[in-house]
Amino acid sequence: MSLLSHLLTGSGKEELYATTALNYLLGHNPQFREALVANWAQQAQIDLPPALTFRSEVQAGEGWCDIAGIDAVGQVHVLIEGKFWAALTDNQPGSYLEVLANGGGGLLMFVAPAIRTDTIWPEILRRAQGSGHEAQ
Repeated sequence: MSLLSHLLTGSGKEELYATTALNYLLGHNPQFREALVANWAQQAQIDLPPALTFRSEVQAGEGWCDIAGIDAVGQVHVLIEGKFWAALTDNQPGSYLEVLANGGGGLLMFVAPAIRTDTIWPEILRRAQGSGHEAQ
């Protein structure tokens, strides 16, 4: 376990610190941002605009998303939500997927500890399908 992980474990703010750190890196390191966005696009097999601006705590439909990747005209193409231990809200992921669909598509990612993926991923898929969206 890293020193940072050790210090944050049990603080109840792990999710906040993780998404804040990711947003900082995306906003302050162009090489990191470009490489990560290109990797995400390749992994998801979608096209993403090359010059996205990332902002934290952005309204996305009926909810607020931790990080949004927005193009020069204000269109949202990437939404990132930290879900370490909190439950999904009523608006997740349906409202987020609707925002992306209205803009022509995009990428929604949930950041969670590996130990949580077995429980949260089926719930995300079920809710996405229940709101009329496809998830991979």
